[in-house]
Amino acid sequence: MRALHSRRGLLISAIPFAVALTGCSESQQTSDDEPSEPELLSADAYDCTDVERPDPDPPSVDDALEPAAYPSPPDSLPAGAGEYAITFEEAYRKNAFLEEYGSETQAFDFQFQTRQMTELESADDRNGALVSIVYNMSASTQQGATSEEWDTRVTYYLDENIVLRARYNGIADGPSFEPDPRTAGEPVACFERRTQGNDPSS
Repeated sequence: MRALHSRRGLLISAIPFAVALTGCSESQQTSDDEPSEPELLSADAYDCTDVERPDPDPPSVDDALEPAAYPSPPDSLPAGAGEYAITFEEAYRKNAFLEEYGSETQAFDFQFQTRQMTELESADDRNGALVSIVYNMSASTQQGATSEEWDTRVTYYLDENIVLRARYNGIADGPSFEPDPRTAGEPVACFERRTQGNDPSS
């Protein structure tokens, strides 16, 4: 199989924690910004052994923030893809911060703004989806380190076996499928049946 190379993309910025983020309402959009090739990936386009995502240890002190549990596979695709991507991304970012700062983490806030989703189909009746979400995030530690982000965009590819995640390097002006997670994404969950006991999705 052709394995996708894994890399870590967490960017923690120490910016003064001064501006309060405002909540935004959810909207599910379909727009002209559709991917040029709305197709499912073939099974040999990824390797489940390459799955990588933040997985912090449980806190060592009382009252520390607990790591977030990653969501279970959606019950149906593409219907459940949007909510799955939002829940997964929140867990991913919280766990990444906890992995960096551990029990020193004081607060974490994830504020979803909007999303865009498109359904994917294949000739063999497999289903999947592309999801783009935009959100704000803030986090802080007891020692004063802070991280704030506005208009962060990530894109997800989901099918019945794999989840790929890609992040846009810039301030998003809305949801779109740039970058395309099928070509720029990294495997963050795998649902295919495995003959061995180590399932990266658990």
